[in-house]
Amino acid sequence: MKLNSNIFHPRQLVFIVLLFFQTGFMAAQKKKQITKNKIQSCTVTQISGKKKLFDSKNTYNQAGLLIEETNYNDSGVFISTKKYNYNKHGDLITEQKFNLQNQMLEIRTMKYNFQNQKVEEMLFNSKFRLIKKFLFSYDSKGLKLEKKTFDAQNHLLSTKKYTYTYY
Repeated sequence: MKLNSNIFHPRQLVFIVLLFFQTGFMAAQKKKQITKNKIQSCTVTQISGKKKLFDSKNTYNQAGLLIEETNYNDSGVFISTKKYNYNKHGDLITEQKFNLQNQMLEIRTMKYNFQNQKVEEMLFNSKFRLIKKFLFSYDSKGLKLEKKTFDAQNHLLSTKKYTYTYY
């Protein structure tokens, strides 16, 4: 039987699956590794031939939380910076996006309930005018039930419903 060259060989598929799980594992360990190793920032560069291009730079606080993210395009040219603020529980409460001139482009604010579940997210433009509002609801297990999206005039734009099946 001849294998189609467009389909992965079983060994390649195993490698891809292992890489996926390892990447997921590392993402889950990221904050722990950042605090353990006292990492203040991480800069990612791409070297292609003799060219060295910036990809991104992340800066962390002592608790291992991301406080600033700088992004570059495929040519290594600066695109934007995002700055993050957290509450005492480590929940993200503001996300601000800035351009090259350090002018704020947008800001997101988040509110949480007593169980540290995000219940509201608001997106504002650079003039602090509301663009969209998102409301979240949860069941007694803490699982997200619904995400409602509203426009600036508080008109409902969409509703996402989450349903779960159990073993």
